[in-house]
Amino acid sequence: MKKYLIATGIVVLLLFLITPVTFGKEFSWYQHMTLKISLQSKDTYYEWEYENPTSFEYEYGDSIKRGEKAKQSFEAILNHLDLKQAKITDDQINQIEKMGYEEIERFVVRSVDKSGYTRTWIWKKGES
Repeated sequence: MKKYLIATGIVVLLLFLITPVTFGKEFSWYQHMTLKISLQSKDTYYEWEYENPTSFEYEYGDSIKRGEKAKQSFEAILNHLDLKQAKITDDQINQIEKMGYEEIERFVVRSVDKSGYTRTWIWKKGES
């Protein structure tokens, strides 16, 4: 019995040592097949799109960015959202506005997971 407890303890310790530790907020892209964010401000329409595994696109006005720059922009927005919650809050929108997206009127997030389950979060100015 004592050998079993020692062996179990060693296995648990090894698992702890080899499991990567992450600090801060990290977004798990792979839980989504697609993820789309659209932001309508007073003057400009912005859109971020992700398709699993590595397709990122960011559009604003007549400009389109793809790849790493689009991913970084996407992650900057996602750092202010909690997609585990049922809705987007005014506080989250205020944080996004502080990033330079002024006077947001409508903000929509659509996610499709690997099982095909679709979730949509919609925030409209004045409807909180």
